[in-house]
Amino acid sequence: MSHPAANPDLADFEPDGTWYSLVSADGLLYAVEPNHQEVDTVTPGGHISRVIDVSQTYPGNTNWQGPTGIVRDGENFYLVNLNPFAPGSDGHASLWKLTDDGQLGHIASGLTAAVGVAVHEGQIYALEAFTGFFAPAPFVAHTGMVVRLNRHGGWDPVVTGLSFPTAMTFGPDGHLYISNKGFGQPTSTAGEILRVDQGP
Repeated sequence: MSHPAANPDLADFEPDGTWYSLVSADGLLYAVEPNHQEVDTVTPGGHISRVIDVSQTYPGNTNWQGPTGIVRDGENFYLVNLNPFAPGSDGHASLWKLTDDGQLGHIASGLTAAVGVAVHEGQIYALEAFTGFFAPAPFVAHTGMVVRLNRHGGWDPVVTGLSFPTAMTFGPDGHLYISNKGFGQPTSTAGEILRVDQGP
């Protein structure tokens, strides 16, 4: 609260932030916060530093690109973001590369409601909470999917039929694990963890 972003999303503003995901790298935790559009580090002793304020480049009230998922691969981080929940905004989320010194670069667009990103055997995967609409309405339950970036800059479906998933990761066994039925369920079913066995 004492270090606000330059241009946070005031339509859905929470002064403490709505922290979504984090990853451990180089002895630090890297945490992402979509509404304020920031990436911060946290030391084991609790010291917090900002890596980048995305809202300086993409103002929250006009061009919100709030990061939700983060993964480390080699020397770089990869981020994905939600798109605004507004008519016509489906397909407007993206994949980004973030360097250690806070330089953000756009890699690929065409995602919807991206909430997770993972790298496995040199390939980049994104998790879409839902597709085909701009908001998590009941009728788009079971439209969530995992997609993989192809050599042409597009996205190929890998896992479909997910119901508002919230995160994913590759385990040390090489399988993909997905938290499914994470929010906004149209039924009272419980959340679940899915394992996807990766073929060649």
